[in-house]
Amino acid sequence: MDARTEQRLEIEGLPVKVWGMSADGRPFVANLLAHEISYRGARLDGFPCKIAIGEIIAVQYGSQKGRFRVVWIADPSSERAGQVGIRSIDDSCIWEAELAYFSLESSSDTSDPLAGARRDRRQYPRFRCLGNVQVSRAESANHLWAKLGDLSLGGCYIDTPVPEAVGSKLRLVVQIQENKISATGEVRTCVPALGMGVQFTSFESGSRELLKQVIDRLSPPKLAGRPQATLPETMSSVNTLLGAVRDHFEGHNVLTSQEFEDIVKAIGEKKIAPQTTPVSTAKPA
Repeated sequence: MDARTEQRLEIEGLPVKVWGMSADGRPFVANLLAHEISYRGARLDGFPCKIAIGEIIAVQYGSQKGRFRVVWIADPSSERAGQVGIRSIDDSCIWEAELAYFSLESSSDTSDPLAGARRDRRQYPRFRCLGNVQVSRAESANHLWAKLGDLSLGGCYIDTPVPEAVGSKLRLVVQIQENKISATGEVRTCVPALGMGVQFTSFESGSRELLKQVIDRLSPPKLAGRPQATLPETMSSVNTLLGAVRDHFEGHNVLTSQEFEDIVKAIGEKKIAPQTTPVSTAKPA
């Protein structure tokens, strides 16, 4: 692990609030710094007390909160004393705005090292996905199996307690139910005891098309049917809408969302006559 320290994506420590139960059963609250951030977890520095592996703690970053499991504890006699590795047990990410999985070298803005990764996140949406990944180094015939964390057209996140170093070239076989996607990739981020983000670099014949089919099934279904009524765009119709809302409140104290949609729909279908003069918004003297 020490040999890989300089190769990991190292975001400047994020200030977090942590609370839970120590190894001796006492509650604690501490303000710490989180490093080596990933969607799944992070490394906390300066932990104030002894804590057991497997313990559940709460972590807050800004207004976002999440629950994490302790998966790694540094040797208290080493220079890493006080460092703890944590893994999320919630289906959420409390520091997603600061997260970067993939290549930072593609960023054209050197003042923002995460810009390229954020563009990649927009280009290739990621989806949580149950599956397994066979992982082997490009130059080795040996392999290991790990859990698939998430998947996109650009790469995947692999849950493993022994992630490869950033920059490592890998051969992957992503297995999702009956589908097997064979590809090569390069490690872009790694967090000890948690996992690694891998960017796809090439695919075996047919695997790219199979990946697209899997992503299509993971994508949320598109809404079907006729588009919902939208607000009128002309000034005359806007005045008509204001007049209809005003008339509604002459006999009611509340306007529900359904009633508002009905008004808009009626205007669109010309069931409410357009206003011939603008509706005054001035208060009566």
